[in-house]
Amino acid sequence: MSLAILSDVDEGVRMSLRETLKSELHKAETEGVELRAATLRLALCAIRDRDIKAKKKDECNSCEETEIASILRHMIAQREAAATEYDEAGKIELAEQEREEAETLNEFLPKCLNKNEIELAAQQVVHELEAECLKDMGKCVSELKARFPDRIESAAAKSAVKKLLL
Repeated sequence: MSLAILSDVDEGVRMSLRETLKSELHKAETEGVELRAATLRLALCAIRDRDIKAKKKDECNSCEETEIASILRHMIAQREAAATEYDEAGKIELAEQEREEAETLNEFLPKCLNKNEIELAAQQVVHELEAECLKDMGKCVSELKARFPDRIESAAAKSAVKKLLL
């Protein structure tokens, strides 16, 4: 497997997360999938709210991809917490609805690298940085997290790098 697969090579060709959400909203509305459409509308409203707050503070004109992903993660956490509360209250239908909304939002987050991809990326980083001992582990993990933001967990990166340096 090549590392070209792991990186975002066609960044210019890829639709932005905001555009993808809008496109999927239109598709859901056209197909009559009401829960999905409502969930996507809420996500886009949350993103617009963040845009407005940022403009008022003169921070920026609109949310970046990482901020949008953070908003989606927050919304997923809210839905998972609500689903748990509904389960405890015996409201199974509402819990399922919350889980379905969380699944819908989760579709738009970057997928985490699997174990093989992490090991392959760690090998490349260790080689490029010429890391030789455990002292270099912090540099390697930082580089992995920089190359694959929101796609690699620190613990997994640390484990892969440590295995290579021992």
